[in-house]
Amino acid sequence: MPDDFARLQRIFLNAAELPPFDRSAFLDHACGDDRELRRRVELMLDADGSEASLSGTDFVTGSSALPDLPAEFGGFRILRRLGAGGMGVVYEAEQRLPRRRVAIKVLRPGYVSEAAKTRFRREIGALAALSHPGIARIHEAGEQEIDGDVHPYFVMELVEGVDLLTYAERERLRSNQRLELIARVADAVHHAHMRGVIHRDLKPGNVLVIKEDGADAPKVLDFGVARITEGDSQAITLQTTPGQIVGTIAYMSPEQASGDPTRVDARTDVWALGVLLFELLTGRLPFDIRNRPIHDAIRAVCESEPIRAGAIDRSLRGDIETILATALATDPDRRYQSAHALAADVRHQLAGEPIAARPDSRVYQLGKFAERNRAIVGGTLATLIVLIAGVVVATSFAMSERAQREVAETNLRRANAVRGFLVDMLQQANPRVNTDRKSMTVPDLLDIASVDIDENFSDDPAVAMELNLTLGRAYLAAAEFERAQSRLLAGLSFAETVGDQSELAATHDELARLFAATGELDDAESHARKANDIFRSLDPPDIGLQAGAYATLADILHSQGDLEASRRQYQSGLDLAAGVLDDVHPAVRRLRNGVAIVAYTLNNLDDAIAPMTKNVEAARLVDGERSATYLEAIINLGAVLRAAGRLDEAEPYYETAYELSRDIYDPGHPLIAVATNNYGRLLQARGRYAEAAGYVRESLEIRRSLLPPNHPDIVHSERILGYLHFEAGNLDAAEPLLREGVERTRKAFGEQHIQTVNAARDYARLLQALERFEEASEMAAYAISVAPAPLREDAVMTGALHNLLGQTLLATGRSDEAEASFIEAIETLSAEKERGRPTLVDAHTNLVTIYTERGDIERATLHQRTVDSFER
Repeated sequence: MPDDFARLQRIFLNAAELPPFDRSAFLDHACGDDRELRRRVELMLDADGSEASLSGTDFVTGSSALPDLPAEFGGFRILRRLGAGGMGVVYEAEQRLPRRRVAIKVLRPGYVSEAAKTRFRREIGALAALSHPGIARIHEAGEQEIDGDVHPYFVMELVEGVDLLTYAERERLRSNQRLELIARVADAVHHAHMRGVIHRDLKPGNVLVIKEDGADAPKVLDFGVARITEGDSQAITLQTTPGQIVGTIAYMSPEQASGDPTRVDARTDVWALGVLLFELLTGRLPFDIRNRPIHDAIRAVCESEPIRAGAIDRSLRGDIETILATALATDPDRRYQSAHALAADVRHQLAGEPIAARPDSRVYQLGKFAERNRAIVGGTLATLIVLIAGVVVATSFAMSERAQREVAETNLRRANAVRGFLVDMLQQANPRVNTDRKSMTVPDLLDIASVDIDENFSDDPAVAMELNLTLGRAYLAAAEFERAQSRLLAGLSFAETVGDQSELAATHDELARLFAATGELDDAESHARKANDIFRSLDPPDIGLQAGAYATLADILHSQGDLEASRRQYQSGLDLAAGVLDDVHPAVRRLRNGVAIVAYTLNNLDDAIAPMTKNVEAARLVDGERSATYLEAIINLGAVLRAAGRLDEAEPYYETAYELSRDIYDPGHPLIAVATNNYGRLLQARGRYAEAAGYVRESLEIRRSLLPPNHPDIVHSERILGYLHFEAGNLDAAEPLLREGVERTRKAFGEQHIQTVNAARDYARLLQALERFEEASEMAAYAISVAPAPLREDAVMTGALHNLLGQTLLATGRSDEAEASFIEAIETLSAEKERGRPTLVDAHTNLVTIYTERGDIERATLHQRTVDSFER
C-alpha cells in the first residue's frame, strides 16, 4: 500500500505543476492502463483547483452524499443534522431508554464496501476501549437500511460545546489557561494512544470545550480515522485506502502529508497538538498555507520549517517557544515521543519548573545527551560532584594541624583531578566539540572515561579507586555488564592497595549486584557476604551503606528461593536502620521493598501493597516522577495490584512505567524489558492474550540480547509466553515452551523454588487440556513435592495444587486418590474460604461426582449443599 500511495502522490504532484491542457497526455503516460489510479489522480486535481481554503476544510477523495435520515433511525428519534466529516454525517438524536440526547454518526454510501464496513467495525472496537473524561464516549453501534442501502452507524455522547479556538477567543483565555487547555487535550489523546488508537485528524473542530464545575473541559471527538497500532494480525490497522489523504492539511504532520501510512504513529498526533497550541497562542498557523493549492500546501508542510513562535510574539520566547518547536519538530525522532511528554512539559512551564525539551543549541546538545540518559548520567554526575566537593573528607580530631593540612592538600589535589576528568568526559558528549562522535551513547562516553582513568590516574590509587567504582556503577546502570565487572574489579584492586575499608566494602556490594543481575548467584552471594562482614567491622559504622548491603544480600537470597532467610535479612536491615535513617533513605526503601516482595511471592498481597505504596510516595517526594527510583517503585506496585486483581488501579502505573522506561533509558535496557513484560501481564489479566504475547515477546528479545540463554529472566519470560499461548487456545505452540520450561526453570532457579512450582503447575494444566491425564497427574504431584516450606504456608496456592492433582487423577479413573486430593485441598483452604472460593467450589463439586458414582448419596448431598452455599 505505501508504494501504491507514493506513486499516486508522485503523479499528482507532477501533474499539478503542469498547465491543465498538458495534464491529459501526461496522465496517459504516467497511469497507463490503470483506470482506477487515473480516476483518483483526477479527483485530487479537481479538488486542487477548487477555491476552498485549506486551513479548515477536510480533503477526502471519493466522498459522496448521504440521503436525509428518516425521523426514526435505529431506535432513535432524529432531531437535526449537526455536520459532516470524511467518513460520514453526524446527527443529533434522542434516545428513549435511557432518555438522553446523543450524536449519531452514519457512514456515507461511498464508504459502504465490505472493507469499509470492516474498518468501521474496528473503529468502534477501538473507541469502545476508550474511557476518559476528555474523550466523547461511544454508547452503541449498529447497521440500518436506508433506501435499500445498509449504513453502519454509531451512537456517541452529545457534546454541546464550542470548538477549541472559538472557545478560547470567546472566553478571552489567558496564555496560561490556553496552555492548560492543550495539556488536558494531550492527556485525552495519550489515553487513546496507550490503548492503541491514533486520532490522525486532530484539529479545532474535533476538540469541543465545555464548562464543567467552572473549569474549561475539552472533549476530543471523532477518532473516525483512527489507526490501530497494537493488536494481533487480524486487527493491525485502521487506515484509509491509498489515494485518500484524510485530515486537514494544516494540522497534518510531515510524515502524514507525505502519504506513507507506515510512518504515521502517536507522534503524528503530537504534531497536531503542537499546531493547535501554536494557533491558540499566536492566532495563526505555523505554516502559511492559506489559499494555496493542495500540492503547494503539502510541500510546505513536508519541506519547510515551522515559523518560530517567538518571531510572532516576543513573550513566547524561552520555554514556550521550545515546547512548540519540540512538538513541531519535522523529524519525529526529535519530537515529543508521546502526548504525555508534551503535557508534562506544558505543566512544568506553568509551574515554573524546568522543562525536559531543550532548544537546539550547543548547551542543548549536551543537555539532550543527559536528558536521554538522566538516570545513568545523573547518578554519575552526582557521585563525581561529591568527589569534587570533598574527596575523603573524614579526618580524626586527634590529627595534628600539619597532618590535617596534608589531608586537605591531598583532597584538593584529588578534587582538582576529578574536576578536570569530569569536564573532559562531558565535553566528549558534545557533538560540536567532538565532531567525530555525532551520536554519543552512555557506554561510548564511559569507554572514553575508562581510557582516561587508565592513562591519567593509575599513579594515584585513591582517585583511581573512586573513579573506577563510579564508572562501574554507571556501566551497571547502563546494563553493560562485562565493562562494569572490569571497572569494579579494578576499583577493588585499588581499594585493597589504598586500604580503604569502606570503599572496599562498597565495591564488593556493587559486584554482588552485578553478579545478581547476570544470574551468577553464588558469586553474588560471596561478594555480598564480604561486603556485610566489612561494613560490620567499621568503627564508626556507616549505617546507610551497611543497610544497603543488607538489602543486597537479602535480594540474592530471595533470588535463590530462600524466602525465610531473605525475609530475616530484610528485617534485620530495617532494625539496623531504625532510629538512624529516615523513612525515605534509599537503603530503607530497598529494605521495605524487599519485605513487600517476599510477601508478594507468598501471595500475602495486602502485606505487600502498603509498603510498596509508601515507596512510590517516597520516590516521588525525594527523586521526582522522572527518576529511575520512581520507575522501579511503580513497576513493583503495579505488579502487586495486578496480582491482587485490582487491574484498574494497576493500569496507570503500568502505562507510566512503560512510557517512562523508554524515556529514561536507551533501547534494550533491562528495565524497559521489565516494564514491557509487565504491561503484557496486565493485558493477560484482562484476557487480551494475543496482545499480551506481543509485549512479552518484545521483552524476551531484549533480555536475550543482554543475558546468557539460561538466565532466570529469560527462562521466566519463555514460560510466560508459553502459558499465554495456552490461554489463547494455541496448545501446540504452548506445549514445547511449557515442557522445556519445567527443566529450564529447575536448573535456573533450583528445584525447591516457587518458579519451579509454577512451571510444573502450568505444564500440568496444559497436559490436562491435551487430555494427557497420566502425565498431568505426575506433573501436578511433582509441583506439590518441590514446594518450599514458606510456599506450603500459602493455603490458596497449595490448595489449588491439590485440587489440580485431584482433577487429573479423577480423569484417569483413580477416584480414591482423587478423593484424597480434593479433601486435602478443602482442608488446606479451611481458613481461607473467601480467597479460596473458586478452588473450594471445584473440589466440592468433584467430590459430589465421586460420591454420586459410588452411590454414596448422603456424602454427595452434603458436598452439594456446600457448593450451593458458596453460590448463594
